[in-house]
Formats: sequence, structure tokens, C-alpha cells
Amino acid sequence: AVAFALSFDDVALIEQGVTAREVEIAVLGMDAATMKASVPGEIVPGADFYDYADKYLKNDAQLLAPAPVDAATTQKLQEAAIAAMGAISGHGLARVDFFLLPDNSFYLNEINTLPGFTNVSMYPQLWGLSGVPLPQLCDTLVQLAVERSRRKARIDQSLREFVAAAAS
Repeated sequence: AVAFALSFDDVALIEQGVTAREVEIAVLGMDAATMKASVPGEIVPGADFYDYADKYLKNDAQLLAPAPVDAATTQKLQEAAIAAMGAISGHGLARVDFFLLPDNSFYLNEINTLPGFTNVSMYPQLWGLSGVPLPQLCDTLVQLAVERSRRKARIDQSLREFVAAAAS
């Protein structure tokens, strides 16, 4: 596998294999102070791996929402999801995916900053189960985008004023 990977590039990433569940948390907010995390969802593959065919062609995978995860682990996953968004200075929306091991420890798998948003997508489903129905979710996302634009405009104006003052 390494030789095959190196036939495409001169760098290969090797990760430890884990036997784990794939659990997802939806995150919504502008910054660490306002971020909120949803209930967890879980993908149960229809085959050995959750691959393209399983997701889009065969439709054999199961989506468990909310996922059967105890309260303490749910809280830790939610906190880790918000921390992950903060670590990348994320804003708006993301779905943060974890590998949950049998002892309830977990690894961060990925931060999906543009998760699916269809009627079968996990992101809006998780928010619906967390008490944020789709119309409210869409409204919140628009409000966050407007606020982000306002913040950027203020920063741009401050930068222009700084440059003008420095030039004079």
C-alpha cells in the first residue's frame, strides 16, 4: 500500500488502523464563545468500509441519529467538536467526525466545513434532533453570514484607517 501511494507522490500518510464507530457532531456558531454542538449521529456502514458505493450507490449504510452514546461521552465529543472548530478558527457550520473506540475514548477524524445539507444529510438531521428545525437552522446560518460580513467590513475599514494614518 505504501509503495502504491508513493507511486503518486513522494509523501505518504500512514495512520494506525482502529476498530471504532464513526460518530458525528454538528457545530454551529461564529466563534468559540458562541459555538453550539448537536447531539451525536452515527454512521453504520453496510459493508466493511463506508465508501462511495455504500454512501451514494448501494444506500446500505444506516444513519443513527441520535447515536447510542452515553451522556458523559456525548459531552466530551461536543466539547472536542467545538474545540476543533476553534482550532481552525472555523465559523458558521461544520460537521466534526470522530472515531469512537469501545472504551469511549476517541480520535478526531475530520472537520467537514461544508457538510451535506439535503433532507437526508446528517448535519440538518442532527440539528433537528437538537431542537433546531430546518427553517431556524437556515435563518441562523444567514444571520451568521451577515455578522461575519459585518466583522470583515469593520476589520477592512480599520486596516484602511491604519494604512492611511501610517502613510501620513
